[in-house]
Formats: sequence, C-alpha cells, structure tokens
Amino acid sequence: MSTSTAIRCATDEATFHTRFATYLKARFPLLSHGVMVTSYVAANWAVARAATFADDPVSFAPRFIAVNVALVLFFFHLRVFDEHKDAEVDAVFHPERPVPSGVVSLHELRVAGGVAIALEFALACACGPDVVRALAVAFVYSVLMLREFFVAGWLRRHFVTYAVSHMLVMPLLALTVYSCAAARESCAAPETFALFVGAGFFAAFGWEVSRKLRTPDDEVEGDETYSSRLGVWGAAAAYVLVQGLGAACLYVVGERLALAPWFGGLVVSVFVGNVGAAIRFVVLTSRASAKLVNGFASLTLVGTNLATVIAVVGAAGVEWVR
Repeated sequence: MSTSTAIRCATDEATFHTRFATYLKARFPLLSHGVMVTSYVAANWAVARAATFADDPVSFAPRFIAVNVALVLFFFHLRVFDEHKDAEVDAVFHPERPVPSGVVSLHELRVAGGVAIALEFALACACGPDVVRALAVAFVYSVLMLREFFVAGWLRRHFVTYAVSHMLVMPLLALTVYSCAAARESCAAPETFALFVGAGFFAAFGWEVSRKLRTPDDEVEGDETYSSRLGVWGAAAAYVLVQGLGAACLYVVGERLALAPWFGGLVVSVFVGNVGAAIRFVVLTSRASAKLVNGFASLTLVGTNLATVIAVVGAAGVEWVR
C-alpha cells in the first residue's frame, strides 16, 4: 500500500468515526439508552432471581454484564432496522436526519448493525444455550418487525396495532434476561416474573406514547402520532390506561415478593403523577405539558426499575458470584 493510499484510508476511517458519533448522538444516545437498558436488565434480573429462588439472596454475576451489553447492542440493531424500514418516509418528511442528510449511509449502518448482531450472539453464547435460544427468538421477531410482518400496508393503516406489534419485542427481551439470570429456559419463568414482564411492557408502551404526543400546531404531515390519530383526549386516555395496567402489575409483584410497604406507595404515587401529567396535557395542550408527560413516562420506565432493584435487594439480600 502506498503512503498516499494509507493516509487516505486513515482519513476515511477518522471521518467515519466522526460521522458515526454524530449519528449516535442524534439517533441512539449511548448514555440515555445505556441507563434505560441497564435499569431494565437489573430489575428483570432481580425479580427473576427472587421469584425463582425465593430463599436465596439476589446473585449477580459476570453474566449480568454480558446480557446487559447484549441488550444495548440489540436496541442498536433495532434502530438500524428502523432506519432501513423508514428510509423512504424519512427522505421526504425528515431530510434533516443523519441518514437522509448523508451523515451516514444505509450501507454503513448495515455493517454496524451486522457487527452488533454478531456481538450479541457471542455474548449470549458466553451465557449459555438457554440464553442463545431466548435471544434467537427475539432476533427473529426483530426481523419480522423489519419486514413489518409482511403486511406493511395494512399495519401502517392501523397505527395502534402497528405500535403494539413492535412493542411485543420487549417481553421477549425480558425473557432473555430471565434465561440468563435463572440459567434455565425462558418458558420456565414463574407467574410473578410474567407479571413483571407485563409491568415492563406497559411502562415501555407508555413511554412510547409519550414520545408521540403533539399539540395540533406541532403535528407534521407524515409523522404519525397518538395525538393525531386518537386526538388529545384519546391519546391522554391511552397513556393513562397503559400506565395504569403497568402500575397494577407492578403492585401485585411487590405484594407477591413481600417487598417493603414503601414500594407499593411509590408505585401508586408515580401512577397518580402520570394521571396528573395527562390531565395537564389535555387542559393546556402545550409543548411544555407534552414534555411533562414524557418526563413522567421516563421516570416510570427508569425510576420504577431502579426502585424494584432496591426493594428486591433490600428484601432478599445480594451477593456477587464469579
């Protein structure tokens, strides 16, 4: 290789790193996604251990770190799939985004996504065959999401059904964590863990709804939102409904695991806060009130997961196993 070629390759590599960092900042902020995924994995891990091994302390191990990193990579490959799935729509309605504006190409993201998927399964292999099988199910489902279940036109005409079908990957990821935490098949998960999976699903769904609340003046053609499809009242009611279902599941989990009374009080308080934020959005219908709903949704998603870890560890104890 000539000196000039080597310099050009080094420059191209540096340019890609810079462009990829710009892409991540805009479309997949590592810090915020890392916090969300880690709190999600930790809560599912703690409940899996407590629900399966009732008389033992909650054991954390290197496998916890492995499955946590694997899920961060999984969410990244979901983002890459979305970039491909939504490329035509983004080119028309969101030309400022990194892919349509040329910051990164779909080919470059395809390579990055492929690397992420390979690393996911390498980490799963290190955790055992049960984890590989659970992750494989989630991966196949993500491919179906990419292909929009081969009924793209019908799904896009049914916005809520589309959203639910894509949110169903969350329980599959929770079961992947279960397989890693309990070292057994995901189908062996006890009912208490299934309830916690439901709580996580509804909390994540509530966060997704909160991201797509707009005032009438802020609605953009081609950008589907719950407020445009259901109206302000309907979107707020949908938000309260999914948060209420999630809170009910989480409260029952707390009762079954005999967690401290403060945990149930926290669950109820967060739900009341969500209701108040939704009412404020209906009454004021402003950008600030929409942002408040999203803030409470984020608190529900991350805060209750962290509270679950604290409550479960407080009740059962904790240990680190190599």
